[in-house]
Amino acid sequence: MKVIYLLDTLLTTEDGADYIVTEDDYYIELGGFTGEIEVSTYNLFDLTYRLARELGIVEESTATADGTSSLVTDTHRDEDDDYWNNGTLWLVRDDGGLSADPEGSYSIIDDYTQSTGAIALRDALTGSSGTGDKYAIASKRYPLNILVQMINNALTDMGTVPTTDITSLTTITDQTEYTLPLAAKEDLRQVWIQVDTTDSNDNRWMMLYNWYIQQAATGTQATLVFPYQPVSPSYDFKLVYMSPHPELSEYDDQLSEFIPIERVIYPAAAYAMKWYKRKLRGRDAELDADIERYEQKAELAKMRNPIPVPQRTGKIMLTTANMAVSELDDVDVVHLG
Repeated sequence: MKVIYLLDTLLTTEDGADYIVTEDDYYIELGGFTGEIEVSTYNLFDLTYRLARELGIVEESTATADGTSSLVTDTHRDEDDDYWNNGTLWLVRDDGGLSADPEGSYSIIDDYTQSTGAIALRDALTGSSGTGDKYAIASKRYPLNILVQMINNALTDMGTVPTTDITSLTTITDQTEYTLPLAAKEDLRQVWIQVDTTDSNDNRWMMLYNWYIQQAATGTQATLVFPYQPVSPSYDFKLVYMSPHPELSEYDDQLSEFIPIERVIYPAAAYAMKWYKRKLRGRDAELDADIERYEQKAELAKMRNPIPVPQRTGKIMLTTANMAVSELDDVDVVHLG
């Protein structure tokens, strides 16, 4: 997908520096211009699969016969009965190469039978497996629930990420105060208003500068306040704010496009290895070295891939006409006649 950056929608990194995308010897500074960059989208299927690969627990193969949504068959497997029980199976690619179901879904393995190559699944995939489908399989050394848990731990540690909401608020006649979604309370950075309501693909969003937040008690929704009546009725507001990434629980839950996958996989791998070390209740020099290596990779990924932060535009100051702009610091100025 593409992320579009409009004029005056400045992006900064977590430490306040200009956000720059680099590729080979070229770079793009995202700020003060109109442009776009290509970003990839990942979901929990991708994250668990990539994490399992980093942990070195995945084997990949091909189904040798048609199965069902709860059965994958591979007669080339030679492990003992029940070897894969309680492990995980990912359906990586459908044989037709068209990303058709059940590609992109996973399940815990309920039972494995060597003589028939039958891999019975605890939960159904999104469709029936077929001959030639590519799948990945992992033992229960790192169960699926642990992979998901460590991915969510990595997301929690990341702090806040840019979030856009265009569905929560709509202008109402004779109303200048609007209850904010709870997630937008802490760090609302931009408010836009829809200019055209006749075309869902041509909203003509316009940024608003003169607004403020009336805070409320902890756990209570704050109020977005305008010192004037916004155009009404029924024009959507677009809210851009920083908030914690929501937990991922289903295979198709998506990772924010602003988060490079390395920022999740490397710390999640370190967390998973620490979990396994505690499970062993002993010291493993090789495992300790792997944990340290992934912690270093996580720090390097954080340095190389900072999370972009939208410029805050809600500040407003009313001034006299003769006040010098140089007296102000990072404030949107409105002169009154």
